[in-house]
Amino acid sequence: MWIEANLSAPASVTAQSLTVVADARHSVPTAMHSEVHGVAGPSIRLPKVTRGGRDHQAVVRFAPQTLTGSRIRLVVDRVDDATTAQLYGDDRFRLPIGIAEVGGLERLATIPPPATPIAAACRTDLLSADGVPIAVQVHGTVDDLEQRRPLRLTGCDGASTSLASGTTLVQTEPGAVVGVSIETLSLVSPAISAGPTTGTTSAAPASPRLRVTSPNRLTYEIRPTRSLRSGFWLVVGQSYNAGWHLRVGGRDLGPSTLVSGYANGWWIDPEKVGKSPTITVSWEPQRLIWWGLASSALGLLICLALAFRPAKPNPAGTLQRTRPAAVGLWDAFGRPAGWWATAAVSLVAAFGSFMVVSRWWSILLAAGLAGAAMRTRVGWRALRVGCVAMFAAMAAYVVAKQWKGGFDLDFGWPRRFEPIHDLGMLTVVLLGIECLVEAVRAGWRRDAEIEE
Repeated sequence: MWIEANLSAPASVTAQSLTVVADARHSVPTAMHSEVHGVAGPSIRLPKVTRGGRDHQAVVRFAPQTLTGSRIRLVVDRVDDATTAQLYGDDRFRLPIGIAEVGGLERLATIPPPATPIAAACRTDLLSADGVPIAVQVHGTVDDLEQRRPLRLTGCDGASTSLASGTTLVQTEPGAVVGVSIETLSLVSPAISAGPTTGTTSAAPASPRLRVTSPNRLTYEIRPTRSLRSGFWLVVGQSYNAGWHLRVGGRDLGPSTLVSGYANGWWIDPEKVGKSPTITVSWEPQRLIWWGLASSALGLLICLALAFRPAKPNPAGTLQRTRPAAVGLWDAFGRPAGWWATAAVSLVAAFGSFMVVSRWWSILLAAGLAGAAMRTRVGWRALRVGCVAMFAAMAAYVVAKQWKGGFDLDFGWPRRFEPIHDLGMLTVVLLGIECLVEAVRAGWRRDAEIEE
């Protein structure tokens, strides 16, 4: 990264400080050098900066550097990295440097009055369609730039650009390269304004006023406040997915159309749905989730019924009471397993840890605890207590880190707790091993009072 000043005439300036953004979202420069007309100067070591809260700024002072020329550049050589995780995968990315000001170069900057328009030069490096540059102009004022208000983009001299029918790849260039970042680009299609089945180029009809209610988070019920006079596009601002369905009077109007690059849209034609339709938009895949939850609840009820069912008489005519019995942390019943069974369970534990955690230490720990639990009472207790302790430690870690960091509940939230990911997966493996040890060592003989 560098900061460069291109002057119309040579000048002599003295650089002596940087004002940098020093928070968790920005890397901080630790060394740099100057260049005049491409000739590099000596390296400049920068003092360490203490980071602060979000958007915290710090002034980094260094030995004054007197620079004379018309093309002056300060180049950052090393940084104290701040990184962020990729949403998918294990890669991490370096966050950018934020330099707010270079002390000593202020007099080179001549800031025009706020109302001064930006030079609306015709540019062909900002936008292209299928690789062909589109000539555009940027409109706004200096005050718009200072207040970070959006700028307006138009065709040069008011000219418009038409795209051919079919698929067209429209691309913008990175703002860091061309100096202007295009964030919103509006395209107008006369065919869509009059509905999907007509080719007229008449102006789009006014959108009707709608009353929207949501009986739950998965359904929208929509009614126009007055009779419809013309068709319109109904857009649901949820990510485009075939799982969204729109029905009018119980009749499905078919799949949605991709709108604005992400949303679901349907063309509503009064000639087909009526002048005052009741429109229902719902997320259909949730039904499978409800069926799954209902099946799980039913399974739980069946297990409880079996656990507490009345005892049946045995052939001798006496009653034997059956009752559920909880397994305590210190319970260790049944006889020690043989060496062949111990070896088999240890191998299963090692394989399970390899498949789920894939760490050499987790494989050794799982196999060792499984073998100890199969052969000794102390080992079995250590396995069970270890599972509970690790679950408690992970919960405490998540709560404490979230309390301190106040992280947003977004897609990247789970990655805030990556240091305990392997521990959590190992805990799940150890719980499975504990169940296997119980089945092999004691089975259903918990009440048989078999001592080691």
